[in-house]
Amino acid sequence: MRDYIYIPLGGNRVGKVRHSLNILITFLVSGLWHGASWNYVLWGGLHGVFQIIEGFFPWNSKKSPFQRNKHYHFLLCLITVPCTFLLVCFAWIFFRAVTIQDAFYVISNMFDGITQFPAYIQDCALQMGLTFSHLSYNCLPLVLLFLYDLASLKTDVITFISRQRFFIRWPVYLFLLLVILLFSEKGVSTEFIYMQF
Repeated sequence: MRDYIYIPLGGNRVGKVRHSLNILITFLVSGLWHGASWNYVLWGGLHGVFQIIEGFFPWNSKKSPFQRNKHYHFLLCLITVPCTFLLVCFAWIFFRAVTIQDAFYVISNMFDGITQFPAYIQDCALQMGLTFSHLSYNCLPLVLLFLYDLASLKTDVITFISRQRFFIRWPVYLFLLLVILLFSEKGVSTEFIYMQF
């Protein structure tokens, strides 16, 4: 997509409006590449719009305090990572739905009952087959990733671990191996998703 569409269109070596158009065209084509359906085109277009909007925020500038100051950068991550996750999940509705009408049906009904937030969250979790223990179990890798990210702001964690003595280093390796085994996919098809495109 980058080499055969985005760069030949002019990439980012053009004006802001043309650059935004180049991004949008590239993402629309990437959606069409996933399947000959308006759902996929809309999915790609949404990602293109998200990318364009993100490009206008001041934190992308090299002079931005968010880029130069580690504390600001960490604060930025706390805001942008969940927002990005939610926007990508929203776009996946169009990717997964059979028709555009189905996608809009899901969107128009997905917040029913949200005024009673605790019951809404519990109902959502139960519909996905998740209990409180499942949710707690699935939060452990997120906590570990958060702690790793926090620690990596001050030091290179991998280098730090590799410099420790044998009896400190190997328990860490074994713990990480155990985490991988506990949270690996079991009984789930791991066929490469792009085999179907």
